[in-house]
Amino acid sequence: MIHKTLKSRSISIGALLIITSAVLVSLQYYHIGKNATFRFLQGDSADKYHGLYYLESDSERSNINAADTNVKTPKVLIYITTHMSPQHKEHLKHCWPLALKNSQLLNSSDIKVYLTPESPVGVGESIQLLKDTFKGQNFTYHIHPNHGYHEGAISAIYDAAQYGWFDGYDWVFRMNPDVIIQDDTWMLDTIKNDVDASLLYVECLPHFTPILRNTRKAHTDFFGLKLSALPKGQLLMTGDNAEQLFSRQIAPIIAKGQHRHIPDTFPLIPVFCRVNGNPEGPVFHFQDNNGWVGEVTNGICPATFYNLDENYNWL
Repeated sequence: MIHKTLKSRSISIGALLIITSAVLVSLQYYHIGKNATFRFLQGDSADKYHGLYYLESDSERSNINAADTNVKTPKVLIYITTHMSPQHKEHLKHCWPLALKNSQLLNSSDIKVYLTPESPVGVGESIQLLKDTFKGQNFTYHIHPNHGYHEGAISAIYDAAQYGWFDGYDWVFRMNPDVIIQDDTWMLDTIKNDVDASLLYVECLPHFTPILRNTRKAHTDFFGLKLSALPKGQLLMTGDNAEQLFSRQIAPIIAKGQHRHIPDTFPLIPVFCRVNGNPEGPVFHFQDNNGWVGEVTNGICPATFYNLDENYNWL
C-alpha cells in the first residue's frame, strides 16, 4: 500500500515536472514570438537552409536596419529603351512621374534614354516629353536608328557597351517605358546588402528545364546588372535573339551563383518573354496584345505604387 502510494506520487511529480517544463518553454517562445517576425531565406541562404523560415528578433532587426542605413547606395543608371510608341508616351506621361515619387531606386538614379523613333516626325515632341518627365534628374538621351524588334533591343546594349555609357556606374537597370517598378524594397536591399548579387532578373521560361544552374532564358525588358561582374567586352557579343543573346552574356554571373530572381515576378504565358504575370508584383510590364493587362485610361496609370497613398503623397 505504501509502495503503491509512493509510486503514484512519483508519477504525479514526474508529470508535474513535464507540464512545468512545457509551460516554461511555451512562455519563452511566446515571448520570442511577440518580439519576432518570420523571414523567408532567399538566394544562397535558401540553398543552405532548404528554404526554411527562421525567427528574427527585434534586436536583430534593429541591427540589420541600422546597418542598412549606413550602407552607401550604389551608383545606378536607369537605362530606358523606347521607340516612343503611343503606349510608351502614355506611360512616360502618366506613370513615370508617380513611379519616380514611389521609388527611391528611380528617383536617386541617373536616367539615360535610348530613343529609336520609327520616323523623324514628332521627335522634338518626344524629347520634350522626356525632359518634362525626368526634370530635376541627371537625364541624357541618345537617338539611334530603329533596327527592328530584336535588333533594337540588341543594339541598345551593344551601343551602350561600345560607347562606354555604362562606365562609372555600379548597377544598370534596363527597362521599357511601360515596364513599371511598383515596389523597389527588395531591389534596394539586394544591391545595397547582398555583396555577391550581380544580376536581378526574371526567367522567361520558368516551366521548362533549366540550361545553366536554375535558369534557361532571361528577360531583356527588365533587368539589373552589376557591370563589374562581367568580363570586359562581354556585352559586345552579337546574336539574332535578344533574350538568348543576353542569357549568354550573363552566363558567367549565373555560373557563379550571383544571380537573383526578382520575387513574385514572372510571365503571364511561360513561352512569351514579358514580365506581365503578376500585376501586384515588384515589376510589371503593362503591355500585351490581348487586353489581359491594365492600360493607361483617361490619364490614370494602372500600376500599384506601394509607397504612395491614394493622393500620391509620401506615406
